[in-house]
Amino acid sequence: MRSNIERHIYSDTQVVGWQKITDLVHAAGGRIFLQIWHGGRACHPLLNQGAQPVAPRPIAITGDEVHTPEGNKPYVVPRELRDDELPGIVAGFGKAAEKAKAAGFNGVEVHGANGYLLDEFLRDGSNQRTGRYGGSVERRARLMQRLSEK
Repeated sequence: MRSNIERHIYSDTQVVGWQKITDLVHAAGGRIFLQIWHGGRACHPLLNQGAQPVAPRPIAITGDEVHTPEGNKPYVVPRELRDDELPGIVAGFGKAAEKAKAAGFNGVEVHGANGYLLDEFLRDGSNQRTGRYGGSVERRARLMQRLSEK
């Protein structure tokens, strides 16, 4: 998810910016970790350069709104991720972790809760897939397992 209201670590320029922060933390004797996540269906095109959010299935979040630069908006119906796209999601987490290391973070925490993409795959309400990444708990946890193997 790339928006103007969140900090990122997908470019070399951002790595340099983060390094200034990690250097200050280390100079004060501290340690600092970076939390990384994928917004999944909890995102909105206004927060993602116009791109439609993605999710395990095309099921929108209901009963709430997303905060955008243009005010609160209803969540949109996400696009269902194809199985062949999931290795790219895993690779994206890996690249973020590599950039966090280059920026001087002492570690990385993968956010897999609170309705974001990884949590969406774990939950049977949002993950109504069949096949390799849906159905049983073991299959719904497969994306998280792939991340932990990275």
